[in-house]
Parts: sequence; C-alpha cells; structure tokens
Amino acid sequence: MKCYLCGKTFFERRNIHTLFKEKLVFRCQSCLKKYPTYITVQVIPKDNGLIYITSLFKEENNFNLLAYNNEIKKWFLETINSMNEADIIIWIDEVSDELIPHLDLLDNDIYLLTKTLKYFS
Repeated sequence: MKCYLCGKTFFERRNIHTLFKEKLVFRCQSCLKKYPTYITVQVIPKDNGLIYITSLFKEENNFNLLAYNNEIKKWFLETINSMNEADIIIWIDEVSDELIPHLDLLDNDIYLLTKTLKYFS
C-alpha cells in the first residue's frame, strides 16, 4: 500500500488469521506515530439546542484527510448513533466566528467536524 501522507510504499503484516480479511490502512507506521490525531470536542449552547464542534488536529496542516478515513468513519458512526433524526451533521475545514451566529438560527443540535482546533468564547 502507499501512505497518503509521505507517499512511501509499505506492507501490512499478515498472519494466517488475517490473510483473507480486508483491512484498509492509509498511513504507514512512521506517519501514524509522527502525525497522530488530537480529537477534541467543544459544545456551544444555542437557542434551540447545542453545537458540537469536533476537531481532528491541534494545529493547522496540509494533510490529505483521506489518510484519516478510519478516524473520520469512527466519528461519523458514533455521531449517527447518538443523534436525533432532525439533527444536522456538517463537515467543514475551518469554523469561523461569522459561521456560529448563522448556525444559531437552525433548530435542533448541530454536529460539526472540522480539521483544526479553534477556541470560542
């Protein structure tokens, strides 16, 4: 397989029990250790619910987010299982201060997945 971050070719070690099972890996072991995710959740109250902002990293980067498919998939599955039918999921690269008042106009809870951490007061 080819690492989505550094571009190196790497091989996933298999044994007789995992030989015929599909396991998708998008990062090599070196990049897995060097560039870990730092998942944080912020909750902002609004008029008719809450805004849950989940960020993947502490600092700005130019990573190919396809390398983090497993983490994103885990977040989506957890969110879908815990949310109500009328809640909204939004995936956005950067959350700005101008976006929050617009989200306040929407009803129900909003789940945002963003790339980098930004603190709101």
